Amino acid sequence: RVAITAGKEVGGLNVSPDDSKKLLLYASGHTGVLYDFQNNTQTFLQGHVNNISCIAVSENKRWLAMGDTGKDSMLSIWDTTTATPIRYIFNVGGVLALD
Repeated sequence: RVAITAGKEVGGLNVSPDDSKKLLLYASGHTGVLYDFQNNTQTFLQGHVNNISCIAVSENKRWLAMGDTGKDSMLSIWDTTTATPIRYIFNVGGVLALD
């Protein structure tokens, strides 16, 4: 659950459907980043106005949830195969953990 980028450790989740560790998700401020190791590309999952406080991925690695805390907090649900937001849930009172 840790990736090394630019010599620094970054906490992240393996979201590769086949556990090949080719696709990693991590939070960078208020943006989720899907990093594709094989193609050396990044896809930015945007929409949060606060720093992302937690992330979780479904067992099949298709669905992703990210939450934040602070004013106007929200929970976002994403499809990892298309990097498309599926749903935003606003004013959730802050999200500290997802399971």
